[in-house]
Amino acid sequence: MYSWLRRAASSQRLSMASFTACSVSWRRRRARSSGVMVSADWGFVTCARPAGSMVGGTKPEGFRETSGYRPAARRAIPRQRCATLSERYAVARLAPTSAVETFAVRIEISGRGLLIVLAVAAVVWALWQLWSLVLLVLASLILMAALAPAAGWLERRGAPRTLAVLGLLLALLLALAGMFATVAPAVYEEVQDLRANLPSYAADVEQLGHDLGFDTSDWELERRAHEIDWTEVISGRLALTYGQRVAYALFSTVTVLVLTAYLLMDAGRLRAFILRFVPASRHPDAEHFLRELSRVVGGYVRGQLVTSAVIGIYTTVVLTAVGVPNPLAFGILAAFADVIPLVGAFIAIVPATLAAFQESPTQAAVVLGLLLAYQQFEDRYLVPKVYSRTLNVPPLVVLLAVLVGAELLGIAGVLLALPAAAAGRVVLDYYWPPAQDVPSESLSKEAPAESREEVR
Repeated sequence: MYSWLRRAASSQRLSMASFTACSVSWRRRRARSSGVMVSADWGFVTCARPAGSMVGGTKPEGFRETSGYRPAARRAIPRQRCATLSERYAVARLAPTSAVETFAVRIEISGRGLLIVLAVAAVVWALWQLWSLVLLVLASLILMAALAPAAGWLERRGAPRTLAVLGLLLALLLALAGMFATVAPAVYEEVQDLRANLPSYAADVEQLGHDLGFDTSDWELERRAHEIDWTEVISGRLALTYGQRVAYALFSTVTVLVLTAYLLMDAGRLRAFILRFVPASRHPDAEHFLRELSRVVGGYVRGQLVTSAVIGIYTTVVLTAVGVPNPLAFGILAAFADVIPLVGAFIAIVPATLAAFQESPTQAAVVLGLLLAYQQFEDRYLVPKVYSRTLNVPPLVVLLAVLVGAELLGIAGVLLALPAAAAGRVVLDYYWPPAQDVPSESLSKEAPAESREEVR
């Protein structure tokens, strides 16, 4: 076979490299970068250089190839002979090919993996169905994070853990009851005043429309206001609706306090239960993560209590000085409204200004100006001072969190937006720590001597 190969190479004036290239072209049929092209018209496999060579069919007799490692042009070899040679001889030198390789990805899900997916889906569905209970549990966890430092302080002073927790919750419950007892009569009185003065308000609006050039004859505001049976409306359907809401709010408050008490008294067991799902080698990291999460969320709640107390006291003092009735009730309303992120302080301004407007427009202007001045003080000094170490969330993230919470959960989502954003920041910092800048001095010390010389 070897002698036949030599004779074939001599008769066709082709070198061994030509046969090698032909065998490669026949086996792979990928020709462009290896220097082999397939002619569909003549049915031959033509071998030539990758670039700058002549390609084509059979060359005339007497054609001489150029000297060197690769001839300038080579004759064509019949396909059958090229295929026969490719079966017997391996290729010694190959040029790189540009063939496109394809691959397929096969995904297999085991029975255990399928069960895990179904279990997660079932848990998500159950949580969605029991969303009101989930909100109560989340509120209890947030309140536990806020009261845990105070309970620990009392315990270190010698008080038993159970008595410390019960004392804190009893004080909180008494404070809530006192605020409700203060606000409820004031709200009822304002509703009664609104009911009595609504016809005059309608007449004032109609007169204002006449003064501005609007035709208000079709409005019939005053007549319609007199026709409304406000006693039936307020004491009937509205009273029933708000009575149900008050009952549900009281039930939710008691439930949250009871859950918080159990969480505070069994904090150690709860931590041990969570660590059961973490490998033993990661227990220090998990404990650090839980401590940081409790610090951030609890710090936010305590800071919110501070800002709410300040705006409540300030509003009470301002309304008392101006002469607005029920100043303490409006101060408590302002404290509760301040809990709402971004717009809480502005919402707190509205009822106080309206109450002052019933006395005189001048008093309303004074109250509005003083409360707006406090709003600037809170945004520029008080909030950064209180939340400097706890809530480090950009304003855009806060706005998005509030909008998403309001869309999903309503007022409860708005109240939980900032604690959730703070917890999310802790999770991001744990899994993706922020990059720290290396001082230029340390870089210059670690740089080699020749690099420092080049910089100089």
